[in-house]
Amino acid sequence: MKIDTSALVKLGETNQHFREQCSVLRSASEIIVECFDRKDCLFMAGNGGSMSDALHISGELKKRFKNPRPLDSTIVERLASIPGGQELVPHLEVGFRVQVLGSDPVFLSAMDNDVNLRHLGFAQDLLSSGRNGDVLLAISTSGKSRNILNALVVANALNISAILLTGPAPPESAVSLAKLTITTPPGSIGTIQNFHSSIYHAICQVVDDTFFSK
Repeated sequence: MKIDTSALVKLGETNQHFREQCSVLRSASEIIVECFDRKDCLFMAGNGGSMSDALHISGELKKRFKNPRPLDSTIVERLASIPGGQELVPHLEVGFRVQVLGSDPVFLSAMDNDVNLRHLGFAQDLLSSGRNGDVLLAISTSGKSRNILNALVVANALNISAILLTGPAPPESAVSLAKLTITTPPGSIGTIQNFHSSIYHAICQVVDDTFFSK
């Protein structure tokens, strides 16, 4: 599927590091676009601010980002045939299959209480729901988070393509488990997270422009 990468070109115009990362950002965008084109699921995982970023991305992908996302005629007809469905048609939009690992606090508390080995929540969540063809976007400013590494291990076992969005110097243990690694320049955690925000918003724009261009 041909993707619209104009958002990545614009991102590259703002910063030299983004220009240097152009190839890997394009590849990451292609993996995610192809995942959605197959109707597969994008899983995301992160801790603290990175989990906030994962939830942010999820919100951008489940409804319109910038471009209108008209419903398929088949679902419009089905909605219209159900009492109360017609009024929903003008307000509902196409969304993509996305899931943030660890976003269920009941599940995480059960894992912490029932399992002796720590940092397994993301891995168990992915093992339960992930399938071959899905994609994992793992977000970690250090690349050293144990629960992120465990999720990457499970992604490999399930043949799930893993993209690592991290900081300037991720350990080889993380890089070796990811199909692609997106890094940032050195800086504070807040600076790294700002770079992450620019990156994932550009990727969301690529998805938007590819599927719903005006």
